[in-house]
Amino acid sequence: MKKTVVKILLSLLIFVPLVALVVTLSSPVVETNNINYKSESDRGKMFYLKSSLISFKADLGYLPFAGQDARDSDAYFSSTNAGLGFENDTNCLVTAKSDFFQRMGLSEEKYNKQWKGPYLDRSVSDYFLDSYGNPIIYVCWNNAIYLWSAGDDEKFDFSINLETNTGKRHGVIPEGQADDIVVKVCELQGMNPPRLIFRDRILDILASLPKKQN
Repeated sequence: MKKTVVKILLSLLIFVPLVALVVTLSSPVVETNNINYKSESDRGKMFYLKSSLISFKADLGYLPFAGQDARDSDAYFSSTNAGLGFENDTNCLVTAKSDFFQRMGLSEEKYNKQWKGPYLDRSVSDYFLDSYGNPIIYVCWNNAIYLWSAGDDEKFDFSINLETNTGKRHGVIPEGQADDIVVKVCELQGMNPPRLIFRDRILDILASLPKKQN
């Protein structure tokens, strides 16, 4: 009996540390796989958003913008003012009940006739928030429209080159490696240059957006 107990205790002394070692070694792998899954999920929803925005433009002739001038680079950003609010009733991809037609020079009747939405198959928050609860922003830079996610570090890297990092993750930039995800929607011709420098534009956009949803 004593020998059996001793054997069991010895087995436990060997087995328990081994299990702990396996768990310790596998934790970084699990975390990495989780991050990769979230990144791929966010990239997928951003490409879906791109398709929705292009469909909207095909029907209405414009992408969502704020103000009265579609050539103003600073008029393209994520907000209710640009028709891209974070609620279903403030987002022109989901509802036609918007004053957005006035900015396009269309009558309300013509706008409602040309609007073929909804252009999203789920709630706005399912697409405009990433896997970490942070906003996916919509911005114009250098005559092109981009969708941009901060990635798993939840910080927008202002040194990133949107043009060369489109569709990539961990793209090489001057200051190192970025986990940001960027998807180019389309190019726009004849745009007026932005009045704000890149960092200030993004900070203004972020300041106007809802706080992170946990």
